[in-house]
Amino acid sequence: MPLLIASGFVAGLLALAILRKVHFIVPLAYILMSVAAFLAYADDKSRAERMGSWRISEGTLHAIALLCGWPGAWIAQRLFRHKSKKQSFQQVFWG
Repeated sequence: MPLLIASGFVAGLLALAILRKVHFIVPLAYILMSVAAFLAYADDKSRAERMGSWRISEGTLHAIALLCGWPGAWIAQRLFRHKSKKQSFQQVFWG
């Protein structure tokens, strides 16, 4: 479901850009930041599994999501089962 909703959101932005209702940079920003967020979550999950390895801070993950990367972050949370159950993280993510 997150994949469908996030993809639909970005597709809607692309459609608006094609119709010249929003500048093309808007969907581009969401796509690029979503890829960055997805990769950051994948990297952090990998580091979490290798105990003792340096981790990406929650603040950084939240910042990437806030800067248009929430679709990729949401997909990564569900796909990797990373940070999806931590209540304090989810409250900030959705806040």
